Amino acid sequence: MGIRYIEDINEEMNISIVVHMDLQSKSACIVDAHITPAFCLNCNQQVSGLFHYNGSRYGQVGEIECNHCHSTLFCTDDDYYQYRIFMSPKNYFNRFMYDENTFKNKLSEIDFANVYLLNIETLNKVQKKIGINMLGKNILDTTHDIELHDLINLISKKLKITDIPTTPIIIDDRFTHLPIKVNK
Repeated sequence: MGIRYIEDINEEMNISIVVHMDLQSKSACIVDAHITPAFCLNCNQQVSGLFHYNGSRYGQVGEIECNHCHSTLFCTDDDYYQYRIFMSPKNYFNRFMYDENTFKNKLSEIDFANVYLLNIETLNKVQKKIGINMLGKNILDTTHDIELHDLINLISKKLKITDIPTTPIIIDDRFTHLPIKVNK
């Protein structure tokens, strides 16, 4: 349980990001990520580096120090899948004690499906481009779990993409640096 700074590129490459897909459902795409960027609401900057996110205990993940303003960021989650994480410069927040608007105004939410561009809309577009047999099965009928690296390789093979660009893709203005796997 907890969160800690990732020391090197090898460690970053070995941390899993699993995509749980059910394209039959409009909202059933969960990105179970064990790697996250961090954003500080005090100085409005991305914290340098990436972090190994290992889940929580009763929703409390741990703390990160902002390398820009030296604020402590208190990290919380929903205590189940690691599909999103919340960061607050004030203290740990229990999301069930606040209405949604109050909660979102006090915290920086990182929803991995959206930040990593692995949301249901994106996967449905890829599905249409590739056809109904993306995973070698009729993906519309069942739920599938696949590691992001394997999903990228599968899509690249199906679309005959041989040269994957390495230029970072900025999806969320808060983050200029995302995991290497995600930038593919």
